[in-house]
Amino acid sequence: MRQMNSAVLNAADASSSQTSITINSADLHLASAQVVITGTAAGAVKLQASNDAPTSGAVSNWSDISGATVSVSGAGAYLIPKLDVCYNHLQAVFTRSSGTGTITVNVHLIGYA
Repeated sequence: MRQMNSAVLNAADASSSQTSITINSADLHLASAQVVITGTAAGAVKLQASNDAPTSGAVSNWSDISGATVSVSGAGAYLIPKLDVCYNHLQAVFTRSSGTGTITVNVHLIGYA
């Protein structure tokens, strides 16, 4: 069994919208994400997927994963529950609506490799 934990956004500035690093999620089947906000930042965090070739270099085609969005409003921890994944790449996107602070997005993935 293969497990991966990654802070795809790590104490990023939440006074503006942010896009995380890309995770190579080939051969991974389950994912969840926990979002940690400090300060007064509010907005939404969603997971996106791409099936661009794993070795294509820059990933350019992203789609929102249905049901993988959470609204955030101020300091606290927020969860995107476990979901099935069958994609080559994942990323998290924070769309800010107001406030300031920091945002961390921790993604946990499980699969077989």
